[in-house]
Amino acid sequence: MKVVITEDKLYNVFSKFMDSDYDLSYNIRSREFIGKNNHPFGWLNGTVFMYGEMSDQLILEGYFGDKTSKLLLMYLRDRFPDAPINFIE
Repeated sequence: MKVVITEDKLYNVFSKFMDSDYDLSYNIRSREFIGKNNHPFGWLNGTVFMYGEMSDQLILEGYFGDKTSKLLLMYLRDRFPDAPINFIE
């Protein structure tokens, strides 16, 4: 049996996962993305998002595979429109 998951559905699953597991906020002054319990999820270097810890990147890639960077870019742009993100490192 073949199961097809549309990109829209995958993005919805990703968004719900990020909201429930990370609940990110963005500090515009320090350009940091902070998760639950003040966990440093990442920061902006110019317009490039950099992960705060490799383990977060590995967890997301374990769940979402090679679509992770694209999904994270879409999510961060939607959730934080004031953060000038053009690329995920």
